[in-house]
Amino acid sequence: EIGVVTIDSESKIINAENALNDLEEKEKGKIENIGILNDARSTYNELKKEQVEIAIQNIGTVSLENEELIKTIRKQYDDCNDAIKKSIINYQILVDAEIELRKQRASRIIDMIEKIGSMTLSDEEIITEAKAAYNKLSNEEKKLVTNREILLDAPDKLKELKLNSVKAG
Repeated sequence: EIGVVTIDSESKIINAENALNDLEEKEKGKIENIGILNDARSTYNELKKEQVEIAIQNIGTVSLENEELIKTIRKQYDDCNDAIKKSIINYQILVDAEIELRKQRASRIIDMIEKIGSMTLSDEEIITEAKAAYNKLSNEEKKLVTNREILLDAPDKLKELKLNSVKAG
């Protein structure tokens, strides 16, 4: 029995739908309360839709600090069935937030690379940190790092500086 439909009723509804689908057509015809199951599915879908829409609406100002919140909301959306996904009216807010996060992650790396400056041996730690952070970016985010060539060329330049330092020393 499904009982009162809440946001936690999905597994009961799915179990009832699966049980119904396992029946032969003749047996399905004998079931008198299929409408109750259909109503339960509709009610659940509406509750889930509202839950996800409220979460999306509450994203607020996008920043790296609320990245986990945005990932959680993305998972909530992805876990929805197609009917719910199609009915969510503010989905674009989530998409825009994810785009802004990608830009902010790339911007953070751009700023790290700018700190490298004219490249001296003392920049090795900054380069290592920037390279590690850059490597964590998605390929799409890496393309947004406009000064990435500086970072990609840095290991060779550092090696050259070290060789020159040994020769001079």
